[in-house]
Amino acid sequence: MKKYIMLIVLIILLFSCKSKFNNESTEEKAPLDEEHTDSFSPKSWETPINRKYVNFGDSDIGEVVQKSSIEPKLHNIYSTTERFFYLVSNSKLDELKSILIPSAYNSFILRFNGISFIDPYELRIAKPKNIEDNTFSLKIKLIFEEKNIIGTIGYQFDDDKCFIYDFDDKLFYDIMSSTTLRKQINTKDESSDTSNDII
Repeated sequence: MKKYIMLIVLIILLFSCKSKFNNESTEEKAPLDEEHTDSFSPKSWETPINRKYVNFGDSDIGEVVQKSSIEPKLHNIYSTTERFFYLVSNSKLDELKSILIPSAYNSFILRFNGISFIDPYELRIAKPKNIEDNTFSLKIKLIFEEKNIIGTIGYQFDDDKCFIYDFDDKLFYDIMSSTTLRKQINTKDESSDTSNDII
């Protein structure tokens, strides 16, 4: 008889627990009790102190300078390098005097006069390890459609102005051997013109 009584008591307890659980789950939560989750990142990243820093880098040259950088030195490095290759590719070599120191300009003109090329490229510049220095050499990478060219450029700051004081000769020899030089296009155009005259 005691066994039956114990069994009945257990069944009643089970039913009462189940009904209590159902009542709690149907109650509306107050707004402060709501939990919001982000499926893309851990919840701990939402707090400013734990927010992750995204490091933009290149497998060949390491962390890179962003074109949109607001740090004055990094911005000057990027804009000077970008202008350097723009002037070279468009054969505006006289304007290089504004960004190359005199010895670097003379060296460039002696070795690479007429290097201008027409191939589109993407520029990447390694970030300096110590931004406080006024002179440093940085790896740069030119990404062409069929080849990546890596070299080194030396920079120096005079007050807030950035100059190029040195460059890797191999960088420009690689450009000359791997790109379509503007003079090649001009030579082809001239030859086609003379052939039309002969006909």
